[in-house]
Amino acid sequence: DLELERKRLTKELEKIAADIIRTETKLANQDFVAHAPAEVLQDEQNRRAALLIKQSKLQETLKNIG
Repeated sequence: DLELERKRLTKELEKIAADIIRTETKLANQDFVAHAPAEVLQDEQNRRAALLIKQSKLQETLKNIG
C-alpha cells in the first residue's frame, strides 16, 4: 500500500531530521569540540554525513512514489 509506505518514509525522515539536528548541535558546541577526542569528533562528522545521505535517499524515494 503506497499510503502506508509514504507514512513510514515520512516518519523515518522525521527521525533522521531530529538525529541530524542533534548531531549538528553537538558539533556546534565549542566545549564538546574542544574536549572530545579526535576520533569522537570524526565519528560524529561521519554520522552526520551518513544521516544526510540517508535523508536524501529517503526523500528521493518518497518523491518517486508520489
